[in-house]
Amino acid sequence: MANDKDFKVKNGIQPTVYHEGVGTVVSGSEGYYLAGASYDSATLNLSSQCTVPTNFWWKPDGTKVFVLDQPLDTVFQYSLSTAWDISTASYDSKSFSVGSQLTTPWAITLSNDGTTMFAVGNSTDNVVSYSLSTAWDISTASYDSVAFNVNSQESNPSGIYLTADGTKFFITGSTFDTIFQYSMTTANDLSTASYANKSFSYASEQQSPGTPYFNSSGTKFWIVGNNPKIVHEYSLTSAFDVSTASYANKSFDVSSQETLPKGVWFKSDGTKMFIMGYNSDKIHQYSTVQTTNTLDLSTGSVFDLTPTSDIQVGLSNPAASGTVSQATLLLDGSDPTGASSAVSVDLWDGNGTSQAISNSIDLSTDGGLVMAFRRDAGGAFIFSDTEQGVSQQLSMTYNGTAAASTNTNMVTAFNTNGFSIGNHSDINASGGSYVGYTLKKTAGEFDVIKYTGNGSSGQTLSHNLGHKPQLIIIKRLDGTSEYVTWFYNYADTYTNVQNFSKGSRLTSTFGTAFGTFLTSVTDNDVTIDDNGTDSPNESGGEYIMYLFGATGSIVKTGAYAGNGSSDRDIDVGFEPEFVMIKAMANVYDPEWIIIDNKRGGTHPKVIAYSSGGEDSYNGEATTVEFLSNGFKCTGTSTALNFVNRSGRDYQYTAFRSPSTATITYPSTVEFSGGTAPTSPAIGETDVITFSTTDGGTSYQAVQAIDGAK
Repeated sequence: MANDKDFKVKNGIQPTVYHEGVGTVVSGSEGYYLAGASYDSATLNLSSQCTVPTNFWWKPDGTKVFVLDQPLDTVFQYSLSTAWDISTASYDSKSFSVGSQLTTPWAITLSNDGTTMFAVGNSTDNVVSYSLSTAWDISTASYDSVAFNVNSQESNPSGIYLTADGTKFFITGSTFDTIFQYSMTTANDLSTASYANKSFSYASEQQSPGTPYFNSSGTKFWIVGNNPKIVHEYSLTSAFDVSTASYANKSFDVSSQETLPKGVWFKSDGTKMFIMGYNSDKIHQYSTVQTTNTLDLSTGSVFDLTPTSDIQVGLSNPAASGTVSQATLLLDGSDPTGASSAVSVDLWDGNGTSQAISNSIDLSTDGGLVMAFRRDAGGAFIFSDTEQGVSQQLSMTYNGTAAASTNTNMVTAFNTNGFSIGNHSDINASGGSYVGYTLKKTAGEFDVIKYTGNGSSGQTLSHNLGHKPQLIIIKRLDGTSEYVTWFYNYADTYTNVQNFSKGSRLTSTFGTAFGTFLTSVTDNDVTIDDNGTDSPNESGGEYIMYLFGATGSIVKTGAYAGNGSSDRDIDVGFEPEFVMIKAMANVYDPEWIIIDNKRGGTHPKVIAYSSGGEDSYNGEATTVEFLSNGFKCTGTSTALNFVNRSGRDYQYTAFRSPSTATITYPSTVEFSGGTAPTSPAIGETDVITFSTTDGGTSYQAVQAIDGAK
């Protein structure tokens, strides 16, 4: 029988002593969370000053960053108007050359007060010292005529880190892939330096690293390099003593943003991470914060928790050792990404009458789009959206230009939990097999705009994305027209103009240039021009516009270069629910295909091909495998024409699959069987009990109920 929460609270395991009743869950956060790190889509472009940046160093308050360029032998200074927000950084027009001392400098490090700088290079393997007469002003630096050679330990040094107290520094390099430790008897005085005879090899995890980063307590450090392009975390049992280091089995791959990472840095509380891009000439920013939810046992013994992000569940304030403290946690399954309420792929069998297609999307309140097609036979690809209403839809066929049609037996209602359909053969024939794609209008992700052309030289329409859309589709509703499609390409212009119903460039008088129709595209609006007959802004014409986001957490539009490989991974930052892919470049490129995780990656659908169902176009057998962070292009060489032919560029729009929050527990919690349970499914509740008799030094945990609804 179904268990509601009242039942579970009354029947949860109650402690025989200490506080009974509903307790308080205390929210908090912890930094340095590599497992849940996410890219902020924020960068500082250094190319105006740097040619090959190899290292950076931050002021402790996050308001300045110093970048070393190796070929230029120069340190450049930047300021951030908002601390630790790299998107607010700007060049200070201040620099300093270390070329007189180091011909191939690799790294710099500054003292905690900003008055001393060390630099290291691999031409002489020397560390050299500079003084800044004005703290944190690189233009006031001067050479101290002090050098310290590290060749006896590392002949190819590539990184240096100075501790905040100025008594230690560390050298990394690629000769031995080892971090070496040095001591200074006088703080920040290189002339008093000596090797501490302490080292640690990271060769099993990393080769060719940049400068390491240590947390303020000296109990952890991180390194990143170009082999592999992964940040690795290490733990130290004695603070700032690398001889006590060990790999923490924690890492994060940054290869999607940088092919040659050469340095890592964290905000002082560990909630932001920064990567120096040797190849991209950029500093990339990430979020590395983990939400914590702590069960305060002094306030009660029954706790209800619905995670809104990945969390660690902890416990606090148990009774003193010798007294039993117990707790019952009602852990609700949720989708912290929001994808379950914004994207859905649904399969159904036609019944020839009417039926409701249920999912978690509220189209009635929020609006959106339903796309659908018949899988087992030919038929149109249906676009039915809340702006047109239930009585009107687009039925797209190959190279079709037909106006929207009025059908009361297609999509008959937009509901709070999906949509309803009538008995039209394109959507609900008896015995037919169908798939539908539901998209909710979601700020930052997807928008639908219906508008009337004004025939003027420009009409501005507001959208909800908050950034420039990367895919725009426009179709005239009250007359024939092609499905005009723009894609925001590598050159940051909307030059790739296509016909969505065929896949090729437009055959009308539209042309291909950005300025022909879209005179302006901004983060908040689109301006459409009128160029006469067939333009998307003819006076009195009725139009529908679909806009897809570029960098949202649910919808991601991007591009990649085909390489002909049958094992090509495309990283979009999440596991897709479905993806649309289209080759660019010329009139003969293959059509758009759509692949989803319900029908499986071996069942593509050429979107506009109406003469057959899925898998039917020219016998092609395209395969796309969905990954936790994107998709993989596989298949035969012929099939790769659609997704990964060598020499072709491809555009894609990926839609996120719902996922549950990741729940972790501290090492003090020991689960029966030795393994913590997986997170509850969306809409289900797990009941977990905890018990301690030693004052919280350790807890015994059991999953009492798995998946109650």
